[in-house]
Amino acid sequence: MKELKLIELESVGSVIDPKEKIVYPLFENGALDLGAGVDLYEVTDEWFEALSEYDLNLLIEYGLYEILK
Repeated sequence: MKELKLIELESVGSVIDPKEKIVYPLFENGALDLGAGVDLYEVTDEWFEALSEYDLNLLIEYGLYEILK
């Protein structure tokens, strides 16, 4: 079984797999919803606009922000 390296994006209640560029929602209890992953290229504008400055900087640090431009 492969190990996932995930980055938590608290402001949008999600985590992202930086290698696969898949965003997974988190349940209220903090559990990961692996069945509802969305490709980073397909996130809504509302999701992107709701990112905090801290979470946006995480995406920049991992080189994920530039691919969205």
